[in-house]
Amino acid sequence: MAISRVLKVHIACPSGVNGKVFEELQEWGKLEIFSKKEVAPDDSGKIKHTILELEFISGYLKNYKQKDSVWKKLNEGLPAVSSSQLQKIKKTTDVRKDYEDIRQSQKYLRLIHDRVEDAKHRLDQLREIKNIKLSGKNLTTKKTKTLIVRASQQAAESINQSGLMMAVEVSSGPPAILAVTFFKKDEKKVSGEIENLNIHIFDIPADKTPSEEIQSLEKIIKSSENEIKEIHKKIKDKYLKKSFDYMVLLDYYENFFMRETEYKKALATRYTRVISAWCPDFLKEDLIRLVDGLKAGCHIEFEEPSEEDDPPVILKNGTFSESFEVVTDLYGTPSYRWVDPTPHLSFFFAFFFGLCLGDAGYGLILVGLAVWALKSFKISASAIKFMKLILFSGSASVVAGVLTGGWFGDALDGVAVIERLRIINLMESPEYFLYFSIGLGFVQVLYGQLISALEKIKRGFIKESLYEDFSRILFVIGVSVFMVNSIALESAFLGKASAYLSGLGLFGILFLSGHSAKNIFLRPLKGLGNLYGMTDYFKDMVSYSRIFALGMATAILGMAINEISKQLPAMAGFIGYIAIPFVLIIGHLVINLLMSCLSGYVHTSRLQYVEFFTRFFEGGGKRFTPFRNVAKRVNFADK
Repeated sequence: MAISRVLKVHIACPSGVNGKVFEELQEWGKLEIFSKKEVAPDDSGKIKHTILELEFISGYLKNYKQKDSVWKKLNEGLPAVSSSQLQKIKKTTDVRKDYEDIRQSQKYLRLIHDRVEDAKHRLDQLREIKNIKLSGKNLTTKKTKTLIVRASQQAAESINQSGLMMAVEVSSGPPAILAVTFFKKDEKKVSGEIENLNIHIFDIPADKTPSEEIQSLEKIIKSSENEIKEIHKKIKDKYLKKSFDYMVLLDYYENFFMRETEYKKALATRYTRVISAWCPDFLKEDLIRLVDGLKAGCHIEFEEPSEEDDPPVILKNGTFSESFEVVTDLYGTPSYRWVDPTPHLSFFFAFFFGLCLGDAGYGLILVGLAVWALKSFKISASAIKFMKLILFSGSASVVAGVLTGGWFGDALDGVAVIERLRIINLMESPEYFLYFSIGLGFVQVLYGQLISALEKIKRGFIKESLYEDFSRILFVIGVSVFMVNSIALESAFLGKASAYLSGLGLFGILFLSGHSAKNIFLRPLKGLGNLYGMTDYFKDMVSYSRIFALGMATAILGMAINEISKQLPAMAGFIGYIAIPFVLIIGHLVINLLMSCLSGYVHTSRLQYVEFFTRFFEGGGKRFTPFRNVAKRVNFADK
């Protein structure tokens, strides 16, 4: 499969019906609208205000709702809402009134909370002096003034030595609570002395003793807390039951706002508005039938994208390859006018992951988990693709494990049927696995270069394909055959063939690959640079030895877990027998399977991105983004 062809479509509608046409196209959800006219976002519109109010209400009510578990969300998916339910919710919900009510409640709650915090802070201070039986008015006479302070022993001595004040301890410390008395005429001097001493002055109520003020504050706190409970109860009883309605309306108005924004961007005259969009070629007839069925007097035209256009990219792959689009998406979107790498990487990815995991038992667990998730859970389209990727990659691991005898490490070694199916023992002949891994690198690297060559021919770049890509392919094949023949085969025929192939490739790289240079004397120099770059090919092939390393690591760690479980009874007696299932489960499933899957996914992806994609991938494309109703919180069932 390949990148789907897209067309420009222009739909001209009478001004009186174009709003309805926009709504139908949004519900159809298969066009990407593009606009000629730039319009500043309308943040002051009524719809935007309604959205902001609903976001506030929904966010505030989350404090009162019990969060749904991930398990529940996966099992139930998004709740479905019919058109009749939507209309009923719109009629019975006054968003503005509810927003104002909740907002006022929130503001009042803040005031009460502030009152409680102030009272608690005051309480903390007054509890230190609760045994003082004087009020503020008792601390002042006609000529003197008394302060209640907290001070260290050194500060108390300084007060008495100042000659301006007299300190009497009213509560022992440390720090001590002192009553500091002075003449009012010396108040300015006293203030300076006290500030220098860095002591704390207590604020004594004017007409109450500290203990009386404490009782009053405790009553305020209790009544405020009761008031807070009442307000929370009111919000829960009145609005929490409507939280689903707010979610429905938020999804509805967000989609409505998106439609209104696109509507304003469309080119318009006094009587007509033109909707411009990208349409997948395979949906052309469906779109014509949809527009004709509206009976709105619309005119529709299609045109091919020009060279100046940047059409969006739609990846269209079969069931198997489609699952690996998540790998392509993580790297980037391919160019519309080039090749989709997904079908080319799909088999390699599954196969390499299977070899990295390399255990039939682990593979069966992945397959089982993927099938269970696909059958049991209501998950998004991207999550479905990822689950299928796990399914296919796990299946490849089963095949790899059967051929190498890996079943939870060496747990089933010696079983007759397992031994008959095994074609290689990794522990006895690991070098063959290493050679095979590097051989896979040779195949994929050359395959990537071949894709580049064929795609260039398809696009009319014949010289680039023959002089650059095929020269590299011939050189790599020739050198690789020469090395293998010299080490293992020693065939005279292969020796001559490798010499011809590498020589022809060398000539092409040195004298033809620099053809783009205008100066003919610079072409060989450019060719020398290209020849030096050929070392990257052999370096990339060796990089595939990571498949060997990861496959061996999974097998060895699995064997180690099995060996530890065997030794437990000898080391711990009866307790060892009890511990065996825990060691096997945690060791195989939590440690080995999890680590091996993570490292296998990361390194297999790296091989595609660094070693494979660099041979042919051309990015810079933008994903097709259809103009559709977005279901974030609910699913409008009959939309």
